[in-house]
Amino acid sequence: MLSTWDNNEYRKNEYLDIVWKDCYKLNKEHFYHIGAKETNRKPMIEALITNYKTINKQDIDNQSEKRTIQLDIFADFNDE
Repeated sequence: MLSTWDNNEYRKNEYLDIVWKDCYKLNKEHFYHIGAKETNRKPMIEALITNYKTINKQDIDNQSEKRTIQLDIFADFNDE
C-alpha cells in the first residue's frame, strides 16, 4: 500500500501511470492548511495505491444500512 499525490490544479503525478499502472487506486481530495499565502492553499488529490481490490465507501455505507435493521422479537405481543 502506498500513499502519494495524484494531481492538483497545476500538475499530475506521471509515475502513477508508469510505475503503478497495474495497481488499484483510491482518491481523496484534501487541502494543505499551511503555506505562505492563503491563496496558495489549493486542493490536492491524494492517491492510495494498493495491489488488491478495495471496497469503496458507498459499498460500506450500503452494507451498514442493511445491518442496522433492528428486529423486534416482541412485535406480536405489542399489538395485544
